[in-house]
Parts: sequence; structure tokens; C-alpha cells
Amino acid sequence: MAIILQLDTPQSLVGLSRADLGERSIAEIHKSAQRNILREMSKLGEERVNDHTIAYRIDDNPPLTPAIVLTDEFWAMVEKNFPDGALLILRQRDEVAVIDRKAPSALITARQLIDMAKHRGVDFLSDRIFERRDGRLVTVTE
Repeated sequence: MAIILQLDTPQSLVGLSRADLGERSIAEIHKSAQRNILREMSKLGEERVNDHTIAYRIDDNPPLTPAIVLTDEFWAMVEKNFPDGALLILRQRDEVAVIDRKAPSALITARQLIDMAKHRGVDFLSDRIFERRDGRLVTVTE
């Protein structure tokens, strides 16, 4: 997974280059980005797809949705719903989905959801399955 810092302009999101930082350090920009994400978390929508799957979206700012996975606040929400752990899929740019790790066929379900998005091709983001271990996102091997 890569963290990309972007500037949200009225026209579109624009990737930041070192020249754009000016006198600011990467750490300062990262803190500012973190504050922006946390501010948007109040608008986070939660759609329970079934007993084992939840989709999250920031409807007012869909491109920011994947950034929620970088916050402890998001993972606290996930832990309340799935205390034994969750699989994370980032199959499209405007949605983050989590699947209860203890659900029957959790990995198969995650793979099917990713494959459907990949086949659709619109806003496809990642074909990887992730989980959080010791505060870090890691790829799950199937």
C-alpha cells in the first residue's frame, strides 16, 4: 500500500511534489492531512451489507474514503463491529469494505467482491486483501 499526499482543489485532486511543499516538512503535511481525514470522519457512512460485511463511504468527499484506513479512529469502529479481526478490501476509489475475519468463507467472499469490481473496471483500486496487525496494514496471502 502506498500513501500519496494530494491537494484537494476545486477542480480535482492533485498529487503533491517536493516543490509544492515549500518550507513545510513531510511530517507537517502528513499531520495536516491526518487532521483533514479526521474532520471528514464525521461524515463517514456505514452500510451493513450483511452480518459479516460493512462498506464505508464519505459521500461528501468520495476520493478521500480510502484514507480512513490510516486512522486509529476507523479501526476502533471496525473493532467494535468485528472484535476478532477483519479483512479489508479497497476495491474501488470511493469505498472501503471490511469483512469479519471469523465469517465462514471470509477470504473467498473478499476475493469475489474484488473480482466483481475488477471486472466492472470503473474506479477499480486494488486486488489485494489486507488486515491490520500490530497497527500496520499487511497483505493477506490466500
